[in-house]
Order: sequence, then structure tokens, then C-alpha cells
Amino acid sequence: MAREILTARLGARKATDEPTVGWVEGMSTADAWEHGRSWWRMNPGRAIECELMLILDPDYTVIAVGTIDGLMKGENYTEFKRAEIVGEVIDDHEYMGCTVNRTGSQNPISYVTDRDIIAPTDS
Repeated sequence: MAREILTARLGARKATDEPTVGWVEGMSTADAWEHGRSWWRMNPGRAIECELMLILDPDYTVIAVGTIDGLMKGENYTEFKRAEIVGEVIDDHEYMGCTVNRTGSQNPISYVTDRDIIAPTDS
């Protein structure tokens, strides 16, 4: 069985959002990683089994890739079940710029395999 990869899709930042929330055109890989690795509702046991996390823009394009070295519980974890991924961003990973096929999931957190990652086409 192929190993799962955790993905988090960032929505476009709204004018009312905090500066650390959401995606904006031209954001750096480091900023995308910081915005995308926390604070999500997720299954901690399933997430920690993944080696990689992909941060996606609203069009499902990979804008950051990082390792999953651990999880940190958020405040009020018992009530809200939110956690942050502990890991390091991987610059120039082969998945950068690829599109991820997430089979219609509206949840920002999803799990995929390498078969769901589509390399960019040369235009």
C-alpha cells in the first residue's frame, strides 16, 4: 500500500482575516508552510503516520512541502481537537508546483498518495 501524504488546502485570505490566515498570491514557501501547518482538526494518529505534508493553494497546487516530525496540541485540545504539525519546510521538493487530485473533498485537510500528485505540464 502506498504511504499517505497529509495535505492542507489554504483558502484565499479575506480582508477580515488575520495576516497569518489564508493564501495570498506570491506568498513565499516559508510563509505558506507556516500558514498551512497549524491549527487543524485532524486525526492525530493518522497524521503522524505520514512523512510529508503538502500545503496547497485554492487551486490544489503545491506551494509548500514539509516533514512531519510530530504534532503539538492546541489550546483547549480536548474541546476543539486542533493540532499543529511540527516539521521543517523542504525547499525545492519535487512536488512543488504539482497539482493534487483530492477527489472532491471540501475539507481543507485530506490524505492522498503519490498517485494523486500530477506533475505540471510544459506549455
